[in-house]
Amino acid sequence: MQEKNFFRRTKIATNDAEEITLRSHR
Repeated sequence: MQEKNFFRRTKIATNDAEEITLRSHR
């Protein structure tokens, strides 16, 4: 159960980082 939560959190963090990167390049 905890592993699933960890993966979900990592995915969200990655998405946030990508969004910030895209915003910075504009």
